Order: sequence, then structure tokens, then C-alpha cells
Amino acid sequence: AGGDTPKATLREFGTRVLPWRKVCLVPTDERVVPVASPYSNERLLRELLPQARVLGLMSPQTLFDHSPVTLAAQADQRLSLLPRRFDAVLLGMGSDAHTASLFPGAEGLATALCPAPRPAVVSLTPNPLPVDAPYARLTLTLGRLTWTRRLWLLVTGADKRRVLEQALARPDSLLRPVSAL
Repeated sequence: AGGDTPKATLREFGTRVLPWRKVCLVPTDERVVPVASPYSNERLLRELLPQARVLGLMSPQTLFDHSPVTLAAQADQRLSLLPRRFDAVLLGMGSDAHTASLFPGAEGLATALCPAPRPAVVSLTPNPLPVDAPYARLTLTLGRLTWTRRLWLLVTGADKRRVLEQALARPDSLLRPVSAL
């Protein structure tokens, strides 16, 4: 999960005694921004869990003159180097019922919601772009996100709880992508 929601959870996770040298973290989604940007989920993971390895969706030498589609294909290739199944996935949910960068109304959402684990990464551009983070995105697909031993959905606040309850009561993955989980 990215953004502000998981920060406390990630900090707490970082206090756990784990074989950190064996832990590899992958952002579930990423804004198409440099890793040093305050909007980068990779940066968030590196700052909050410095004892773990992080495999970013964009390589450090990413050239931003490439299209998001090209960047997604490169990320998909990097993820193919990992073991097939994740041990755990932590997702959040936005007030519009998006999870990862599976935004309602995004072009390519239907493809990203495919239950097959390949491709693992696609590019999506939210429509409309969020005011607080108006960037194209790379996101793990539903098939890759759910190919895990454990899946956690972190939802905070009464407003988001209502959104989640609506998604559960009236599942429609194109209108409320979190319902696909």
C-alpha cells in the first residue's frame, strides 16, 4: 500500500524481528515520478523499512521520456525474476474504492482486473487524475496482487468503511475496484 494510510503499519512492521536480508518488498503500485519524489511509494518503503531490500517498479535509471506502457513492460520483466507467489500483500483503499492504482474510470482498468497473474504490471491513468497526486501510474494487476499466501486490506476511518461496505454489498469491479478482491 502507498500514500499516507500504511505509514504507521509499516513503521510497526519495521520493529519486528525478521530475517530482513531475505525480505524483498515490492510496491503494489507507483506513480510515474522519480524515486526521490515525495509521491513515490518506493521511496516510502525505503525510508520506513531500510533494513529490507526493495524491488521498485521503476529501475533507478528510468528515463522518463519513456511512455508509462514501456515502463510497465520493464517493471513486468523485473517482477518475473521474483518467486511466483508473494508471501504477503498489503493493500489500502481510497475513498473512491480504488486499491493499488486500480481506479474506477481508468482506461485499461478491465485489463488490469484480469485474474491471470501475467502480465503482472500495467500502466493506468486515473480519470480524473487525483488532485493531490496527478500522475500516470504503474500498478500490479489484480491477478498478481491476489497471487499471494496472505492478503491484507488496510482501511481507516468511518468514510472508507462505508465505501468498503458498499463495495461488498454491491460488487462491481469497474465502479468499485476494491470489490474485485
